[in-house]
Amino acid sequence: VYDQTAPVAGRCVVAHPDSKARVKTDIQDAKRWAERLLADDFKPVWAPPQAVRELRSLLAYRQRQVTARTRLKNRLQGLLHAQQLAPPEGALFSQEQRDWWASLPLSEIDHLRCQQDLAALDLVEGQLKQLEQKLAAVSQQEPWRGDCLRLLQLPGVGLIVAMTLLAAIGDIRRFERGPSGRAKLVGYAGLGAAIDQSGEKHRHGGITKSGRKDLRHMLVEAAPIAVRQPGHWQRLYQRLARRIGDHKAITAVARKLLVAVWHLLTHGSDGAPTAALLSPQQLAAKSGALWARLAGRLTKEQRRGLRLHDFAAYALTLIGLAGQVPAIVQGESRLPLLSPDQLRHRFPHLDDDPLFAATSGEP
Repeated sequence: VYDQTAPVAGRCVVAHPDSKARVKTDIQDAKRWAERLLADDFKPVWAPPQAVRELRSLLAYRQRQVTARTRLKNRLQGLLHAQQLAPPEGALFSQEQRDWWASLPLSEIDHLRCQQDLAALDLVEGQLKQLEQKLAAVSQQEPWRGDCLRLLQLPGVGLIVAMTLLAAIGDIRRFERGPSGRAKLVGYAGLGAAIDQSGEKHRHGGITKSGRKDLRHMLVEAAPIAVRQPGHWQRLYQRLARRIGDHKAITAVARKLLVAVWHLLTHGSDGAPTAALLSPQQLAAKSGALWARLAGRLTKEQRRGLRLHDFAAYALTLIGLAGQVPAIVQGESRLPLLSPDQLRHRFPHLDDDPLFAATSGEP
């Protein structure tokens, strides 16, 4: 409705509906909003552009499929529990275990339920694989490519987390530069502390949880992974955990991660605190697994014809880290990375990429 109305209207705004009104009819709502528009007595809601809405839709659909997969696995495990059957060792739902599932001493109806749930699980797994391939392809398109690669410098942030953060935040420019911008983004995620102040009473409560649930959820999921690695985030967590406990410390780390995200998206790699980012050694180790998964989900055309380690060198060049990471680590092997000049010499077609040309100099 907004897209169709905005081009032909003098002014088109989106606002949160007033659900507390005693009289709730179309006529009364229209009259009430006309009066509020005349008086400018409302807070407009940011209308995300098409690219943001499509990415949010893709991620929301993937989350529904993840929920469906979890529900199917729970049903199958519940069947084993009800029949008092001990599961075998190893991955319970892998293809190698299908003969075991087929040999279970179940009734005809339970056997039918089991086989249909396993078939549905295979279908959902295949759909999730396709969705993650599409998400990887979208991450290498504008306007997400540069920002996604920058966010991957943070510990605990992988492809799914990075794209979820970008989809939830949208245009970082709507959060002002400076301390107020950071505070607004923290409040938008619902990670700010609730404050109860009246007269001489001043009390800080837990987080407000009033913002975007997906943004807050991903940060809280990333925080435990970030604190496992030696460095800034682990030291911060240990210091906070001694004082306020484990759970509150993880939430505090999630808030600090969001501040680092704001720095990266607002000022680029140079604007983020160095201690908050992965060290070159950690980034080399992370890059090996990360680029292997990312490149494996991309077609050869989407990788611009590059091999795994060449694609890693290309991606690190885009965010200005080519010289800091001389090689990526894959298992026990180290794959040396080409410099930007070597990339240009070996792959001349990369000069057609404006982002690559801007970060590595003129050909």
